Amino acid sequence: MCEMPPVTQRDLIAHFPQAWTSNREFLQSSFQDVPWEEPELIEELLRPWRNRSSIYTVYQFLWTRLSQTYAAAKQ
Repeated sequence: MCEMPPVTQRDLIAHFPQAWTSNREFLQSSFQDVPWEEPELIEELLRPWRNRSSIYTVYQFLWTRLSQTYAAAKQ
C-alpha cells in the first residue's frame, strides 16, 4: 500500500465551505481544505443550499408566476 504524504502539518483541518460559514475563529490556525483549482465548484458551494436544489428552482418559478397572476388579477 502506497502512503500519501500529508498535505499539511497542522492538526486542525477546516472543511470547505462549512468552516467559512460557521466557526471562523479556527480559520487562522487550521489548514483550509478548499478546492482552489476548481473555481466554479467553489462558487457553487458558496451559494446557499436552497438556491442550488432543483426543488427550490421549481418553487421559485411557480411562486413568481403565481405572484404575477395575482397582481394582474388585482388590477
